[in-house]
Amino acid sequence: MGLKRGAKAQVWSIDLVIGVLIFALISVSIYAFLKTGGNDNKIKRYSEEAQSLTEKLIDMGLINRDTGEFNETVYQELTQMNYGDLKDELGVRGDFCLFLETDEASPKLIVFNNKTGLGSQDFVVGNLPCGGDI
Repeated sequence: MGLKRGAKAQVWSIDLVIGVLIFALISVSIYAFLKTGGNDNKIKRYSEEAQSLTEKLIDMGLINRDTGEFNETVYQELTQMNYGDLKDELGVRGDFCLFLETDEASPKLIVFNNKTGLGSQDFVVGNLPCGGDI
């Protein structure tokens, strides 16, 4: 009779292990599904923020809405601003880097006021920190 108890306990343990594995698999699947949805939301939020930033830069006169021409004077003024002030002015919550490059087959970085771009120096542009002096 002692063997039967051991056998039942062993079978019960295997059932428990299988049940736990199935539960874990379902939990991981649900987490992965929810996480993917979260990434879609982040992508949507970043896209909306990028669109808003573009509109603000156009409103500031950086790019002519009608002709698409770039205004170097406005860009130079923006490069002289402190990063924190620039974020506030543009209404950006996260970090950003705005840089310019040529539209050639092999693009080259365009430098204004000896700076690689506008934004957070946590980003790297042309092996230099964004907004860093050249």
